[in-house]
Amino acid sequence: GDTLGYCKSKGLSFFLASWFLALKAASSVENFRMRLRGSNVFVHDRLYLSTTVLRDDESFGFCHLPMVGDFATFTAFGTRAIEAAHARELPLDILEGRDDAIYGTTLPWIRLTGITHAHRIPARSSVPKIVFGKYEEHMEKTMMPVAVEVHHALCDGIHIARFYQALETMLSAPETHLVP
Repeated sequence: GDTLGYCKSKGLSFFLASWFLALKAASSVENFRMRLRGSNVFVHDRLYLSTTVLRDDESFGFCHLPMVGDFATFTAFGTRAIEAAHARELPLDILEGRDDAIYGTTLPWIRLTGITHAHRIPARSSVPKIVFGKYEEHMEKTMMPVAVEVHHALCDGIHIARFYQALETMLSAPETHLVP
């Protein structure tokens, strides 16, 4: 399967499909749900996505989406959240004090190989960050770079590999995971 082709054929948002699957993959790896709180480790049962949305004036807003069981519900929430981000309905600090997120951004203009984020808020430095880069067609497959940044005290290479394996599996079988 090819998620981009599947989304095009079904009239689905590739942006929302990619983030739904990334959030689902991240949620499947316990270490991606772990957060440092002082010297303690807390494990969340559920995560949500906080991702950037580009506005028409080239500023950005945040889109906050909970991990829900099915893609149709996620899409309904996502469509409304994107509209709210475009309309500037939510303040940038709406998540103040919360760490049950995965931070995401999309850079569809570049083929990235990695990215480093600024860490303004130390308490949230254990929140994983995922970045999607520019997708390209390669030998009849869609290839999209995905960069992951995690706190090394909570995640090792094996946990990141589990995330990538889960995401790749889901992206390869969109008809199984994106049932409208």
